[in-house]
Amino acid sequence: RRDRRPAPESGARPAPVPGRPRSRALGAQSRAGTRTAPPGRGVVAAAGGIEAGAAVLEIPLRCCVLAADVNASPVGSVARSAAAAANLDRPADVALAFYVADDAADPDNARAAYFETLPREFDELPRRWPAAELDALLGGSPARRAADDARAATRLAFDAVVARAGPRWPSFEAYSAAAAVVATRSFELDGPDGPVEALVPLADCLNHSRSRDASYKIEGERATWHATRAIAAGGAVHQTYGAKGNAQLLATYGFCYADNVEPLARISCSDR
Repeated sequence: RRDRRPAPESGARPAPVPGRPRSRALGAQSRAGTRTAPPGRGVVAAAGGIEAGAAVLEIPLRCCVLAADVNASPVGSVARSAAAAANLDRPADVALAFYVADDAADPDNARAAYFETLPREFDELPRRWPAAELDALLGGSPARRAADDARAATRLAFDAVVARAGPRWPSFEAYSAAAAVVATRSFELDGPDGPVEALVPLADCLNHSRSRDASYKIEGERATWHATRAIAAGGAVHQTYGAKGNAQLLATYGFCYADNVEPLARISCSDR
């Protein structure tokens, strides 16, 4: 989006190398890994040839950050109740962001290695750009308005929850970064009791393509990704973020790409 940062290819986004030693110790299985691809972006790629239908990733749910974790924590449960009482949009996401901001501040917690892999700056998101840069690059566009809405919604959510919960909470800067993590990296996993909101190590590095290479669901105590088609060794593994035009992709995830054929849609700060 800026001249000094080349545009990602085919919707690629930054992908830090996840804390795989910790995940492997807890039973995670993967037939994919991360590699760096031009222009310096990380991608999840097949370690060897993968047949259609084969498991690509198997991540134990205890490695993930789930709604059950949020609801069981003092910060998460209070944040969710406060967000609902304030009629905030997507209160579960607000609670998840507060939980991540609080949990990531503890270097001794069980997910410290995973939290260390998460980005903190999010310079690619328009909501984080200075107003002058927004005007210069996106002035008059739907993405410009969405950036303003997202920034205002982040502040509104933080103020509404902290006003009801008390001052001894994560800072706004920590919450804002965690909210960006949730907006760009969380999944709704299909489980036996309905969708489950989650942050999933390694899977959150999968880049976007409308013709995805893997589909996911909960199987027992694992979140699993199965190949929807054969993937050659070294080939990138993609997940779809949905039918989103470039304005929506840029506002929500911080990227767009030239061959996007999705139509322009009305966007808001809560779109994902």
